[in-house]
Amino acid sequence: MAVEKPDIPYICPANLRPGPLPEVRDLLLAGKRHNAGPDCGKTPMRFDEHYDANSGGSPCGLFQEAENMLFVQQSTNVPVPKIYAMFHDKKTGIDFVIQEFVPGHKLGDVWEYLDLAQKGAIALQLRRHFDELRSIPSPGYYAGIWKQRVPHDHFTGYYADHFTGDRASHDPIRDQAILGPHETEEEWTRAMVLCLDFHQPARYELPVKDRYYPTVFKGHESVFTHGNLRPDNLVLREDKTVVIVDWWNSGWYPSYWEYSCAMKSAANKDWTKWVHDMVLDEYAHEEALMTLGDIVYRG
Repeated sequence: MAVEKPDIPYICPANLRPGPLPEVRDLLLAGKRHNAGPDCGKTPMRFDEHYDANSGGSPCGLFQEAENMLFVQQSTNVPVPKIYAMFHDKKTGIDFVIQEFVPGHKLGDVWEYLDLAQKGAIALQLRRHFDELRSIPSPGYYAGIWKQRVPHDHFTGYYADHFTGDRASHDPIRDQAILGPHETEEEWTRAMVLCLDFHQPARYELPVKDRYYPTVFKGHESVFTHGNLRPDNLVLREDKTVVIVDWWNSGWYPSYWEYSCAMKSAANKDWTKWVHDMVLDEYAHEEALMTLGDIVYRG
């Protein structure tokens, strides 16, 4: 059965919730306890034993990330935090998302202490999960979910620090020719060229943009993509199952995108080896060219 775009406000049925949803006043108090600023908060705040909460000035992209997670939750068996509510509060002008609190440890905090058997079991889990994401029938376009703009940091002008995961920004991109949606991979590739022109036009001349990009970035189907596979975006539960978090960058992207982003952003060489050998199919040429282009986002 096809999954449809949820209406906003979205409230999960009561029989599927672990307890009463928090009120807006309680969410605001939780934000003060976490020193949450007025801007969009990318990392959910712990609310209680059941819920995480996220909030931000509207529009800030919170709903698009929550829709990604809800879509995966409804379309697959891939473990993601359950979405229980997303709504806009007219009085405060703030968007809120309430999701499942996932107990466990970030994989980045424990990876070096795991043995080979444990790492292999995690890699096999992730292989199954990412294969299942690829098996979701594609709508054919290249864009955010429900044909929304591309939310990925590469296209928006944001980037994540490879060591801390914090988001920084050069001038944010607002050009629809870049943000899409894109009907074909050719349009997607053209948008990548425009990204280079936007940030550092003098640095990338022939043959990178006019020859290499159109030659390498073609012939890839549109597949559902997480877009930021890193150890810190994986929560290892006590039962050793892995929950995938941080769906901010997700959408319908070319098949090479997952591998290329995972490889070029990984600081841990041992982790990178497992991703390369077991978790994702290799796209070496695409990853190399994307790494070259990524320089514009880091000066």
